[in-house]
Amino acid sequence: MRLKQNLFNSPVRRTALLVLLAALFSLLLVPGVPAVNTGLDPSWQFALTKAHVERMIWGKDVIFTFGPFGYLFFGSLIKENFFEMQIALYLLRFAWLFLSLQFILKLEKLPLQLFGTFALILFPTLLSSQGIGSIEIDFILIILLITIDIADITSEKEIPGTRKNKLYVYGVASAFMLMVKLNFGLLSMACPLIAIIISSFFKWRSSGYPIDSVLKSFAVLNWFLFGFLAGCIAFLNASINDPFLAILVALIPAIFLFLFSFFSRKDSSHRNPSHNNSITNRLKSYFHSNLQFSKFQFPNVQSPIFVFLIVLCSVISIIAFQSNVRNFIIGSLQITSGYSQSMTVIGPVGELQAGCFLLQIIASLALVALFVNPESAAVVIPVCLFSLMSFKHGFIRHDGHILAFATSAPIYIFFLSCFTFKRFNRSLLIVWKFLCYFLFALAITFLIALGVPNSSFTQYYKLNLQNTFLLFSPERIAVQAQYLFNPKVAEEKILGQEVITLAKSKLSPVSLAANLRNKSVDILPWSASIVAANDLRNWQPAPIFQAYAAYTRWLDEKNLASYQANPRSRIVYSFRSIDGRHPYFDQPRTTLFLICNYQPTSRSQRQEETVEDLGEIEILRPIQTPICSIDAAQPVGQLTEIAWEKPIDLNNVRATYQNEVGNILLAKIDVQYSLFGKIYSKLFRTPPIELRARYNPNLEVRYRLVPDTAKAGIIVGSLPLNLKSSMRDFMGYESEDKVQEIYFASSHLSVFKPTISVQFERIRKQAALPHDFDAQQYLELHEDVKAAGVDPAEHFRTRGFFENRAYK
Repeated sequence: MRLKQNLFNSPVRRTALLVLLAALFSLLLVPGVPAVNTGLDPSWQFALTKAHVERMIWGKDVIFTFGPFGYLFFGSLIKENFFEMQIALYLLRFAWLFLSLQFILKLEKLPLQLFGTFALILFPTLLSSQGIGSIEIDFILIILLITIDIADITSEKEIPGTRKNKLYVYGVASAFMLMVKLNFGLLSMACPLIAIIISSFFKWRSSGYPIDSVLKSFAVLNWFLFGFLAGCIAFLNASINDPFLAILVALIPAIFLFLFSFFSRKDSSHRNPSHNNSITNRLKSYFHSNLQFSKFQFPNVQSPIFVFLIVLCSVISIIAFQSNVRNFIIGSLQITSGYSQSMTVIGPVGELQAGCFLLQIIASLALVALFVNPESAAVVIPVCLFSLMSFKHGFIRHDGHILAFATSAPIYIFFLSCFTFKRFNRSLLIVWKFLCYFLFALAITFLIALGVPNSSFTQYYKLNLQNTFLLFSPERIAVQAQYLFNPKVAEEKILGQEVITLAKSKLSPVSLAANLRNKSVDILPWSASIVAANDLRNWQPAPIFQAYAAYTRWLDEKNLASYQANPRSRIVYSFRSIDGRHPYFDQPRTTLFLICNYQPTSRSQRQEETVEDLGEIEILRPIQTPICSIDAAQPVGQLTEIAWEKPIDLNNVRATYQNEVGNILLAKIDVQYSLFGKIYSKLFRTPPIELRARYNPNLEVRYRLVPDTAKAGIIVGSLPLNLKSSMRDFMGYESEDKVQEIYFASSHLSVFKPTISVQFERIRKQAALPHDFDAQQYLELHEDVKAAGVDPAEHFRTRGFFENRAYK
């Protein structure tokens, strides 16, 4: 019995036991590394890993919602990367389990510990076995558990040196999560800062408002920021390509500081005498004792002043020298800022009702927690912030993304519940426990779709307990151990799967892939799996490597600048887009540049190549003499205010310039929000905006607009309906799919102002004169040109070429 007590009472032994349990259990739960596959999402998963293998610089060569370490958890396997990806997934599960077990042991009552075990371990395990957002839940739990620990550390009267090192490690972890995905990084940064500020306030108030409490809280903040900034610099340093080496470099200061704390001693001779306790004297003494530089004594590296100076130097270093950090953050913020207005998908009302009900439960529990235990605000507010972010993300793109909120809502309910149990008296505790358990179970019920009228969740999520039991089968445990300790076996198995899946992306005939193999190639709009399937060794993607994701003008200009500075030898092009957009509406300035500067490899009307994953494709190549310039746009008419759903006759617009043949008609469209709309779009989402194009009285097509890129100007005069028609644009010929009339519509007009500003522009195309052009023969072939008495060469360059007239 004494041995058992000593085992659990010793902090070192208890930590060792937790480490052992977390390591063994995470071995069972570590997910497999996915193989390269075809499709939209597998495309960006492959691109994440490919960018790492090619040592691309994030923020410059690659701009995406995920960062340079995103491939470790969300990428797909490329040869020789299996071990690091598998270890990263294993360590993520280990961190989740270790922090969860540590938190559960701190709970006072056995029922609450059982509740915590189910909410933090068993419930996520159940979801993991179904393949539902398991990695996202791991990150959510880790961030919230770190936030709780930081709030506890901040509220302590004295903070030992080992705790300061812990804060530094948490800061490094926050920087690491920023490099995985911007949202993870922002939340892992914001939540601890909120916890530090609120805990510091209550600590300061409870201790009688002494200045020492503020300075000690300042120390907590400095140590966390020090770790975050050091991590950012280490992780985005171009000279460090190995993620685990980068982590080691980032943690070196923590190791030295941990060792230093055992050998450094404070000189107590400078402390204030008890009879002289004024704020001025205390500040003087504090600064004097923490900034000592003598022959035999180091400066006190544990002091907040010393750490603050390091933090300040780190900030200056990033601003002045670390362009990688700046570019990464700016690019990622651009991606995030445009997501809401461009990726909105409105799904079933029942799902939204269920989501709002869950959000009301979370808000109600938060209010109760704040009322009965105001000090819990340090954790309650971050939990509310997380729930709002999950809710918004889930219902902006209202499809399978809703599961990100639905699966995490029970976890938020647990965290809010556990901060109120100890504050209720015994007569109310039983009722309150029952209510919290009931709400937790109700949230899970909604997850299984019983609370949604149309049961639409079931298309994404089907509970199968057999999958959960398989996690603990001896066969799976043996396979997991083999994958971890003999990664070559797993790597060969996954690469074998890729051979089968990538057959869909094979270019045919084989000679086509061989011709592209050593040329600089890009894939539009997104199917990067073509690169892996055809061994295209010189893939040079634009920074926003999936065209639909360039949904701000800044991002569009980044892709445009990439093509202008480095024209690709070939572009594998397919006429595709998502969410009902027209392909020309994705990265419109870049698309216009391609139309002006590229043409099909064969100018004949031959049959396009077909790829199973893409359908029809065409190979584009640059032309020596561009047929137009995107910077030569000329205004057509005046800026016009158009009411919603009021048609605009484009033939009247074309009539305002002399010759409509050989012109590209653009429109700069500025959609203005009402006051309600500005608030609604920031807090929630922007309703889809449609441009409805009428080609003839019997044909009208609806296209989704991306509001921000539409301000820069989009093609509206001719919107091809298929790849063949699109290739006429690239060849410079007059379009067969001219739009006669357009108007704008939305299902939620209250979000917008009554009118839309539209400025039409045109770009004049001009063809190069062929070297074998015969003016006399051209006139003989075209009697109308001869009768008009115009210069045949000028007529061909400005009109005849675009009408596909013969010249010999």
